[in-house]
Amino acid sequence: MVLCEDGECSVCLLPFSRMDRVPRVLHCRHTFCEPCLGTMSQARGGLLTVGCPLCRRVTCIGRGLSLQEALWVNSKLWEQIPEDVDEDEEEEEEEEEDVQLKREAEGERIEAKQQPSLQAEWWRFLELGESEAEATRFLQKVQSDQAAPGEDRARQQRGLDEKEEMC
Repeated sequence: MVLCEDGECSVCLLPFSRMDRVPRVLHCRHTFCEPCLGTMSQARGGLLTVGCPLCRRVTCIGRGLSLQEALWVNSKLWEQIPEDVDEDEEEEEEEEEDVQLKREAEGERIEAKQQPSLQAEWWRFLELGESEAEATRFLQKVQSDQAAPGEDRARQQRGLDEKEEMC
């Protein structure tokens, strides 16, 4: 394990942040992020203990105290963490979600252009002498099968062609 005091936790090697990876100091003066400290902590006889992975010194936390209450924030590292890092991460996540939604919408538009209009198929059924209820049932089946359009779509088209031949 390497001692990292340059803005990242030496256990997980992820950068410290002001939200979820707050740098906290053990009694031996080594600093780790809160999630790693939580993973390394153990309950022993009513006390919470954290063994330092660098020097093996054990930090004991009093009864009823949490890691956040008992361990100080490393102020030197805290000051080096940009305040807007967490905001930038949130903005990047929102942008990724927007891109994904746009891709999905574009895929749906392309799919809609590639398939014949369901309304046109419904009218075609009526022209072939089918009842509105029968046409509606058929189109509901088409809509439910659109998730796997390959073979089902071909089978549905054959069904329409057979009905035309019968008329």
